[in-house]
Amino acid sequence: MMPDFPPRGFGDEMAGRLHGTRTVLANGPLDESGAGRVAQELLALAAASDDDVRVLFAMHGDQLDPAFSIYDVISTITPRVHMIATGRVAGAGIVAFCAAPLGDRTCLPMARFHLHAFHAASRGSAAHLAGAADESAKQSAKARDIIAEATDLPAARIEEDLRQGLWLDAREAETYGLVSRITMRGELGGKGA
Repeated sequence: MMPDFPPRGFGDEMAGRLHGTRTVLANGPLDESGAGRVAQELLALAAASDDDVRVLFAMHGDQLDPAFSIYDVISTITPRVHMIATGRVAGAGIVAFCAAPLGDRTCLPMARFHLHAFHAASRGSAAHLAGAADESAKQSAKARDIIAEATDLPAARIEEDLRQGLWLDAREAETYGLVSRITMRGELGGKGA
C-alpha cells in the first residue's frame, strides 16, 4: 500500500508552522474562496499580534471583488505586510499585490507578472447587463488607478499595458515599479525568519 502524500495532518502541521512564522501562503486562482482564506489568515495574525506578516503571493484571476477584498484587509490591518511574489501574479492578483507599499513588495527571481484586462460576468437582462458594464468599467478604472499609484506610472500607461497583456519577469517588474527588489537566497528560510 502506498503511503499518503502529503501525509495525513501535514496541512494542519504546516499551517501551524507558517502561522508561527507569521507567513501566509496566497496562491492559486483569485476567487472569493481564495480571497476569503487569505483574509481570514491575515485577520487571525493581526488579532494575535502587531508584528510584521509576510505573504508569499502567486494569485491570478479576472475577478476584481476578491482582489479588492485582499487589498482592503492588507491596507487596514495594523501589522506591516510584506508581499513576496513567488510565482505568477496576474490580472486582479496584481491589484491585491499592490496593497503593500513599494518597499514591502519584493519577488523571487523566477516570479512573473501579467498585466491584463479585467472581465466581468455577462448574464442577465439587457438592463442588468448595461448596469453591470457600467460597474465593471468603474471597477476596472479603480484597479488601474491602484496599479498606477503603486508603480508611480501614469494611468494611461497602465491602461495600455493592461490592454496589451504585458508580461514582466522579476527584473522588469523591478524597473516597472511593481517590486522594490528581488528577494535573494536565505531571506525566506531559517529558524529566525
